[in-house]
Amino acid sequence: MPPSKRAVAAWDALNERQRVYMAVFYRADQDNERHWKGAWGRGEDAPPASEWRWLEYGNVGNSLAPLGKLQLRLESRGVRDPGSGSTLETLEGRGLIQTRQKPSIIGYRLEVKLTALGRAACRAGGLDPGRAGSPGRGQLSETLWSMLVDVHEAGPDGLERKVVGRGWLRLIEREPEPLVERAPASDTDFAAHFGPWRLRLTDAGRQHYAEHWEAYARLYPGVDAPRPGSGPVWPPEVDEALQRRRAACHPVLRLLRDMHDELARVAAVETTSPATLPDGPPPLVRAAKARNKAAAAYNAAVAKAADRYRTALEEQAADLSALYRHTVAQYAAAAAAVVHAVTAGQDPARAADTDPGDTGVWPWAPDVPVTGLREVDANLGRAHKHAVAPSKPNARAVAKTAARRRKLGFSPPAPVLEPDAARLLEYADELAALTAGGKLVRLLMRDQARAAKT
Repeated sequence: MPPSKRAVAAWDALNERQRVYMAVFYRADQDNERHWKGAWGRGEDAPPASEWRWLEYGNVGNSLAPLGKLQLRLESRGVRDPGSGSTLETLEGRGLIQTRQKPSIIGYRLEVKLTALGRAACRAGGLDPGRAGSPGRGQLSETLWSMLVDVHEAGPDGLERKVVGRGWLRLIEREPEPLVERAPASDTDFAAHFGPWRLRLTDAGRQHYAEHWEAYARLYPGVDAPRPGSGPVWPPEVDEALQRRRAACHPVLRLLRDMHDELARVAAVETTSPATLPDGPPPLVRAAKARNKAAAAYNAAVAKAADRYRTALEEQAADLSALYRHTVAQYAAAAAAVVHAVTAGQDPARAADTDPGDTGVWPWAPDVPVTGLREVDANLGRAHKHAVAPSKPNARAVAKTAARRRKLGFSPPAPVLEPDAARLLEYADELAALTAGGKLVRLLMRDQARAAKT
């Protein structure tokens, strides 16, 4: 279903800082939801949602306590500072979150929970464009559908499983006809009772897959299910091409990091100190002066050699920096071109060979693609903005974190090499994840089905 007007209005009323807070809370909430909704498949008993939706924010009023998970995530985004309490109060006042306090030795532990309106506002803001829809009568849940897809892809040989949990039993014992059948993977008496098992589609399972594939593709765009009778809906070579481009970035960055480590080592090279001239007989003084003269010559030679080596390293590091930026730009340009191709109904495999050309002044990013999907376009717009115009971290929060790390005996974090390229890499990953396995194709199918209904 499209987002409600109330959810859209709630999201539009937030400023950039408040949206970052909501994004951090929403992702943590969805991580919990995925974990606990899969509990029955693991044979576990899940607590009610009213319990697991509460998220641990962290300690408040105790500067010596370690930061909680949400506090760490907010700090990494540069928005955890003395104004955090005011931001939480604003979000709670608008009905987007709830908070509660639990006693601690010093201060208190704060917990946060997104309200139903808060989750709807996040989805309206494009934070979860691939969220599964609600299955209709007779349809499988997203988990069961993905399991059925695994068995379908295994083919006649079947899918081997050591343990058949409650999730599989839902498919094996489904009424009125089972969709999956199981058989021992070997002929031993032990396997006949305890497994491992071979899982295969029944005739009813094959029929269900063929008849409902298109509905499931729209309902669960995050599940990569081959089209029945005609192979995959998405050419796997597209994902492989993007993965190769991303993998090409790693060795360049690794060598660049080694180069900077070597520069730091050269900067710390030790020289010898002159000896103190003694008060004594002339031969002793002459020996000390000769030693100091040799030490000065040694220091000069070391400084000269180190300077030449440093100059060579700096030139190589500059070349590697340019190569790294270009390699990341190639990946980003190809990922953006694939999104453009899918939206325009063109060949994504050809788009994966796109070259960025001359990127000019950095920070740089390819033009943000427009898919026509409100949530997707909003999410890509934010990611593109962060890639080309990052928000500056709060200087006070950074200094406070550094002081805390020193107090706890931690070394300062290593600086990010080529931060512009690092942000572009994140943007390229967003683009690649959108098309991976044909996800964007299924999102567009869902949107077309909604448009047809209206």
